[in-house]
Amino acid sequence: MIALAWNCRGLGTRGAVRELAEMVQAQGPKIMFLLETWSNKEYMKKVCYYLEFDGLFTVPNNGRGGGLAMMWKSEVVLWVDSFSNYHIDAIVNGGREDAWRLIGFYGEPDTSRRSEGWNMLRMLSSKLKLPWCCFGDFNELLMVEEKKGGVPRSHHLMQMFREALDQCDFVDLGFSGPAFTWHGRRRGELIWERLDRGVANYEWLSRFPTGRVQVLSCFTSDHKLILLTLDAEGEKQRWRRKPFRFEAMWLTDPGCHNTVVRAWESNPDGLPMYRTTKKLKKCKKMLKKWSTAHFGNVTREEQMWHQRSHVKWIQSGDQNTKFFHGTATQRKRRNFIRGVRDEGGVWQSDEGVFSNLFIDYYTSLFSSSGSQELDQVLEGVQEVVTEEINVSLAMEYKPEEVVAAIKEMAPLKAPGPDGMPPLFYQSYWSDVGTETDKSYKIVSKVIANRLKPWLNSLISETQSAFTAGRLITDNILIAFESLHHMKTSCFVNGEPKGMIKPSRGLRQGDPLSPYLFLFCAEGLNAILRKAVEAGDIQGFSICRRGPKLTHLFFADDCLLFCRSTLEECEIIQELLALYEKASGQMVNEDKTTLFFSRNTDEEIKETIKLSLGVPAIQHYEKYLGLPSFVGRNKKACFTQIKERIWSRMQGWKEKLLSQAGKEVMIKAVIQSIPAYSMGVFKLPIGLCKDIEAMIRRFWWGQGDKKKIHWVK
Repeated sequence: MIALAWNCRGLGTRGAVRELAEMVQAQGPKIMFLLETWSNKEYMKKVCYYLEFDGLFTVPNNGRGGGLAMMWKSEVVLWVDSFSNYHIDAIVNGGREDAWRLIGFYGEPDTSRRSEGWNMLRMLSSKLKLPWCCFGDFNELLMVEEKKGGVPRSHHLMQMFREALDQCDFVDLGFSGPAFTWHGRRRGELIWERLDRGVANYEWLSRFPTGRVQVLSCFTSDHKLILLTLDAEGEKQRWRRKPFRFEAMWLTDPGCHNTVVRAWESNPDGLPMYRTTKKLKKCKKMLKKWSTAHFGNVTREEQMWHQRSHVKWIQSGDQNTKFFHGTATQRKRRNFIRGVRDEGGVWQSDEGVFSNLFIDYYTSLFSSSGSQELDQVLEGVQEVVTEEINVSLAMEYKPEEVVAAIKEMAPLKAPGPDGMPPLFYQSYWSDVGTETDKSYKIVSKVIANRLKPWLNSLISETQSAFTAGRLITDNILIAFESLHHMKTSCFVNGEPKGMIKPSRGLRQGDPLSPYLFLFCAEGLNAILRKAVEAGDIQGFSICRRGPKLTHLFFADDCLLFCRSTLEECEIIQELLALYEKASGQMVNEDKTTLFFSRNTDEEIKETIKLSLGVPAIQHYEKYLGLPSFVGRNKKACFTQIKERIWSRMQGWKEKLLSQAGKEVMIKAVIQSIPAYSMGVFKLPIGLCKDIEAMIRRFWWGQGDKKKIHWVK
């Protein structure tokens, strides 16, 4: 079923009604909610008849503005339970087991009276306890990033909106399509905002896990339409498919061990790796059959959903099954691929078509184009591997190293195409170890452990990532002070598609990949250092006769310093092009920005920007997750901390977590979020108090069951 909502800004013109009719014909909604109709009931009856809807309920307009209307087709069983100037509350499939609520909502446009709309939402949440969804124009933002242009949104107004959603147990349904749903001019400046959205509670998401919101463009209103789809193009069927995964809860049943032993007793012919692969396939098949026939205990449900939720900070056993289920559902909604745009910009929603697009893209990405001019890069790399290091790395591997590597791996991470996480090998190593000690994930972990003690000696000091004793904050502190001084098979929706034989690239999740990347980045470090020694790049010094700073690396994040001359910038561009040819890595221009010191001439700025083809840095942009600049309004600079905390503590999580689960979440997750920023900056007291207030509300509860907030 499809429902449509639109702030039409008046239906008195033929153009608006005609555009709406075209949308209805193209999308086929069964329910439609219209806001700011600016029309009376008699006129809306004519519109309803023209659009071929059968049911109509209106809230009359208030003078020139206002007016709400809900229309529905005869095949939909719907009745209106309540209404006001802010909403129309409808019951869909009333009197049946699959009944649910749909509320069309219009947020108060006057900021001084905005709380009236939120109080109405709170009142509605105390009514019938049905799965419910709410969509429309809320006239408010949830995040700073939902606005472009104009004066920044008041954090107080956004916080009131978040609190109202939390008390109603609502989750934002996200969207596909344009990022902003409203545009207009204020004081001559064009502004875009995301004011229209759909939200739903946990029960509604459980019933309609593939429910989604699509934003559609229009021309007769400054608001875009939003389309709520419950099961678009049979997505629910695709949603239910899942690849084989070894379930942690199987370990509680002795039958699992017996099944693994029987599978490993087979003795197929062939090379060792071929035999291992065949045994794993047989083991998977037998485990699936055994699980279907003998497994399935309600008491183990929590452990199953804990594994699928990928939540690491809390263990099963604290009566948090619904929380794990909700988190797993949200994660799958976020990762589910509904379609992609091909090279021609055409939207492809057929899974077979966009699966081939993925295969073609990654086949091209991981196909080697052949290294060029490698000698020019390598001639600047210094010899740092001593005889002692070489002997240590080349010595024969021992069984103890393999066992230690297995134990160090996170039990439920990186299961790979075979569906077997490290937990499987850790639990049954005595049974399968002699066959699987040559699997890639184990071999790479053993090699990585060999390399780890020597990384400090092998990797240059400009690189801060993945090396023991080096912190990400080292780079941030240096960068901030400098700027301040200046101012393989492809899985698609859980199913393997095609086969890719990579001839270049690194595997994500591979323990060896970070170290291989660091070794590769030493080539870029070498050619930059060589350019400095030749005097081609001058770098930057914080104080007179201080050390010159030319570059800082954190994995693939590079911060380069040079004089603001076209000649020096072109030299850096040539060096990056040389590194691209040798390594196959490329500069991501979408994530590349420039920063100029305040005494740089405007003409020079424009010349360099035009030559490099990248924009200059804007206020509050981030480096390694922290703002590059902190002005007088420090609270605004660090507002993303509050937004991250709120996203972790959304109201539905408060309702689904046990009290013990809340305590663990606060201590292990919430209180750790500001710690990273506090390692570099002193956070404003006002921000700290706001965070404390958010934690208190989460701990003591909200709404009707609100408890006393005890303090020391």
